[in-house]
Amino acid sequence: MATAKPENEELQAVTSKAKKDPINDLIFTMLQQNPNPESGIQQATKSLTCLNEQLFRITKTIHEKQFEERQAYNRLYDLNYKEKGFRSMWTNKGKQMAALKRDLDKLTFANGAYKERSINTQGKINSHNLCFRMHHETGNMVKEKKLLKEVNAGLKGLNDSGPSVVEEISDRIWRLRWDIRRNYFIPRPAIRVDEQQVLKEINELKWARDKAFANAPVKGKIWNSLPSKNVIKQQIKAMEEALNEEDRKQHMQIRGEIEVVKREINGVKKSIASLKRQLLDVRRKKGEAYKVILKLIKTQNQPIC
Repeated sequence: MATAKPENEELQAVTSKAKKDPINDLIFTMLQQNPNPESGIQQATKSLTCLNEQLFRITKTIHEKQFEERQAYNRLYDLNYKEKGFRSMWTNKGKQMAALKRDLDKLTFANGAYKERSINTQGKINSHNLCFRMHHETGNMVKEKKLLKEVNAGLKGLNDSGPSVVEEISDRIWRLRWDIRRNYFIPRPAIRVDEQQVLKEINELKWARDKAFANAPVKGKIWNSLPSKNVIKQQIKAMEEALNEEDRKQHMQIRGEIEVVKREINGVKKSIASLKRQLLDVRRKKGEAYKVILKLIKTQNQPIC
């Protein structure tokens, strides 16, 4: 009996250590039921096989969920691209309509007092410029005072701002807008432009174009360069009809689909995070099982005194 005591004490230490750590419940139960080291090693090895199978299943599920996540992100990219196209379309049509309405307003300004008529005197030109720019360029008293100073300074000389200048500025604005659109359709780094800087330049050119327009009623040329009021009204009507309800419904549908895909992505992300926690737990149990096996092997090889 004295010779078996060290082995029993070692086995009790292993079982006590397993209970304290605690490792896989199945291993602990097996050690309690069968204290034989050889049998314990076999049972622990079977438990390790089960843990490896769990690791394989969880890893496979994580890969499947990650694939679902990538697919969802691809759908979200496509939907965002379509939604951005709709917003760009509304913005462009809105700007086109605003430009047409400005032209119509210019044609009807002051009851068409200067349409098809020449302005022969410097005083009439300055008076027209002042009224026109007060009507179109100022929104508060500060801008009005600034504009009055500009007009007074202009009494000493009239700049050459004829129809050719207006057309040149309009052409420049069109080319800048095309640079922005090209960013979306041909997104190559070599031709990308700073959108904010381009928009700022466009706004400055619009201001310059309005100044040129206001300064160019001499001999009625600028008025004749515009389409007739009826043509502009027909264009505005056509654009309003083009903004149909079907497009709006489709836009809203796409925005709804975007929200659905975003929720789907969030759900997949949570699933992946949960599976990764399970993976860490199984790996921890597997490591503890290895420790128990090593201790059982050490006990099995312990010399009996």
